[in-house]
Amino acid sequence: MRGIRPQHLLQNEAALLLIDLKSQFIIAAGTFSLCELLRFLLGKFFQHSRNNHHWVHTAKTPRVGGIAIFMASIAILVMQIMTNGAEGFVFVFLFFVSAIFCLGALEDWLGGIPAVTRLIFTAVIVFFNCLALLGLSASKDGALIYIFLVILWGAGISLIHGSNLIDGVNGLSITWATSALIILGGILTDISTLNMSQKVSLAEIIAVFTACSIGFLATNFPFGRVFLGDAGAYLGGAVVFFVAVFIVLHTSDYRVWSQVIAVVSFPVLELLWTLIRRFHIDKTNIFQPDKKHLHTLMIYSLASFFPRWDSKTTNNVASLMVIGTVVQSTWWVAVFMPNSLLGCAMALLVIPLVYFLTTLVSCAILSTNTR
Repeated sequence: MRGIRPQHLLQNEAALLLIDLKSQFIIAAGTFSLCELLRFLLGKFFQHSRNNHHWVHTAKTPRVGGIAIFMASIAILVMQIMTNGAEGFVFVFLFFVSAIFCLGALEDWLGGIPAVTRLIFTAVIVFFNCLALLGLSASKDGALIYIFLVILWGAGISLIHGSNLIDGVNGLSITWATSALIILGGILTDISTLNMSQKVSLAEIIAVFTACSIGFLATNFPFGRVFLGDAGAYLGGAVVFFVAVFIVLHTSDYRVWSQVIAVVSFPVLELLWTLIRRFHIDKTNIFQPDKKHLHTLMIYSLASFFPRWDSKTTNNVASLMVIGTVVQSTWWVAVFMPNSLLGCAMALLVIPLVYFLTTLVSCAILSTNTR
C-alpha cells in the first residue's frame, strides 16, 4: 500500500477526535479551569514583561498555559499507565517532553536565559531522545542509523525552537501543534508495521494533548487571558516531534515521510528563514530576537492598513490569517499528497511558496502604508 488516500485520512482524523468524546470534553474543560486557577495563583510569577523588545503584546498576561497543558496531560497519561500499562516508548516520551517543558518553564519564570544556553540544553535532550527512539526501532541498521540520528537531531532542535518562534499571536502555535497531531494521528492508523498496542498508545498521547490544548485555547483566543509561554510552545513542538519521529522510524514509505515533512514544515521554515535573514540580510546576531517573523509582519501590515483596530483585534486577525494561509497549506498538502515521488516533491514546494508569498505580501503592504 502506498500511503493512505485522502478520504481515508480524513475519516481517520474524525475517528481519532471522537475517541471517547465525553472524556475529551471533560479533559478540555478541566484544562480550561486549570488555566484560570493558575492564572490566579501563579500569574504574578509567570507574567510576560513589556520590556522584552521582541514581544508585540502590551499588557502583562500570565504565561501559564503551557504549565496547565503539561500538568493535565501528564497526569492523565500517568493514570492511564497505572491502570492499563504502557509501551516502553511512552516512558521515553514522558521523560523527553518533561525535560523540554522544564527548560521552557524556567525561561517563563526567570526570563533572560540566553538563547544559546536554551539551544544547547535542547540539543542534548533531543539527542538522547533520538538515541532512545532509534534503539527502540528495529527498522534502521548499520550506517543508516547514524545518518538518521543526525537528521532527526537537527529536525528536532529546529522544530522545538521554531514552535517557540511562531508563538507570538493568540492561538497560532497551539493551533499548529494540535492540527499537526490530528493529521499525524490519521497517518498513524494506516502504518501496518506498528502493532495495535503501539497505535493505541500514540493515539492516547495525541487525544490527550489535543483535548488539553483545546481547553487552553478557550482561554487564549480571542481574549488572550492566558498565554502559552515558552514552556507551552516547546511542549507542543516536542510532542509533535516525538510522534512524527516514531511514525517515520516505522515506515519506509516515501509518501508517509512526505506527509510528515509537510505537517511539521511551518515552524522549521520560520526558524530557517529567520537564521538566513538575520545572518545574510540583516547582518545581526542570529540569536538576537526581532520583530520580523511572519506573524509580526502580519500584525504590522494589518495595523498600517486598519489603524483604527485595537491591538487585540489586530493580534487575532493576524493569527487567523497565518493559520488560513501557511498553516492551512500544510494541512492540504499532507492530506492530498500524491503517490509518486516526483509528485511528493512538487507538493512539498507549495508550502514554502505560500510562506514566502505571504511574507512578501505583508512586507509590501507594510512598506506601502508606512511611506
